Amino acid sequence: MLLVLASVELASAQSVTLLEDQRYCDSEGRAGLCDVYSPTTAAPKSGFPVVVVVHGGGWISGDKWTLEGYSRMLAQNGMVAVTINYRLAPAHKFPAQVDDVRQALLWVKANAKRLSLDLSRLGLFGYSAGGHLSALVASLADEPIEVQASASHWDSKDQKWKQLPVIRAVCAGGPPCDFRSYSKENKSLSYFLGGSRGEKPEVYQAASPAAHVSANDPVTQIIHG
Repeated sequence: MLLVLASVELASAQSVTLLEDQRYCDSEGRAGLCDVYSPTTAAPKSGFPVVVVVHGGGWISGDKWTLEGYSRMLAQNGMVAVTINYRLAPAHKFPAQVDDVRQALLWVKANAKRLSLDLSRLGLFGYSAGGHLSALVASLADEPIEVQASASHWDSKDQKWKQLPVIRAVCAGGPPCDFRSYSKENKSLSYFLGGSRGEKPEVYQAASPAAHVSANDPVTQIIHG
């Protein structure tokens, strides 16, 4: 992802500035907060490349601070990292988390000038559940609006769809990518997807990044192990 998003030299000793607990959406509590890690060097004329960073935790736990190390590393290498919290299951089931990632993208776009961001070099990075959300949002982005809306609480006519910035690259660590292989009786994901695959086949389809893969998806790196 570094090669795709930025032609910068590695600078691991570079210091970082941090804006903590910026509210990117109206969710209650810590959901809807993000931290912004930025290089201390002057921004390029076009702005810094920017990466939205999404934590893991099985969609039921986790916090943005768990990916602080990655976020600092990205900033030390010339990018701005926007590391988000999002609504968690079971209180908030799919697709609340997916919409939160989209809201973070809208916030990045709205704050691009203030933070000196280059939206033509925008990526997503996540691990585990965060990798799933990153891959899903990216793979859905070029699908027909009806398909995108199947993984959203947004109405298909909502103007926010047209305002989303283009995702250029994705790096996902250990992401679940296909829930369609679950048995129809398996209820292990009910806390997140609202039931078994037999009960909610359309939800399991909508939530599977592999179901939406196409040639026009952004460059995607998947890491396992």
